[in-house]
Amino acid sequence: MSLAGKKIVIIGGTSGIGFAVAQQAATVGAEVVIASSNQDRVDAATKQLGAPAEGRRLDVADGNAIAEFFEQIGEFDHLVYTAGESLLIKPLIDTSPQEARAVFERRFWGALLSAKYAAPRLRDGGSITFSSGARPGAGDAPLRVNGVDRSAITRGYLSR
Repeated sequence: MSLAGKKIVIIGGTSGIGFAVAQQAATVGAEVVIASSNQDRVDAATKQLGAPAEGRRLDVADGNAIAEFFEQIGEFDHLVYTAGESLLIKPLIDTSPQEARAVFERRFWGALLSAKYAAPRLRDGGSITFSSGARPGAGDAPLRVNGVDRSAITRGYLSR
């Protein structure tokens, strides 16, 4: 499958896996749209990618902002969701409820709402890809907060 001429939306596309995806997609001729909550990072990443990359600020903890983002983007071919702060990888017993909620807000609800609002705008043959950033099904001890977020979507909400 060629990505040349395809419009790729990458939420969390200013660093890490998301930025690497953006770089590769741009290299093969895709139109890249990156989004992140930090405008300075959006500007720096967009500049580094060069034309025809587009960057937008998006707070994935805000469902209305996600809906508006996809309304403005219009039709596109592929969504890649890698958003979220550095993963909370520590024993569950050392994790506060506030820390767990913050991770889940962005990595579960942000991903779920992105899929919800993206789906009607996906062109035929399009895709939605979530990165877990961890081995969600590995059953590593001690129990971690990360890993349940994307698994809950891919194994429940999106399965048919």
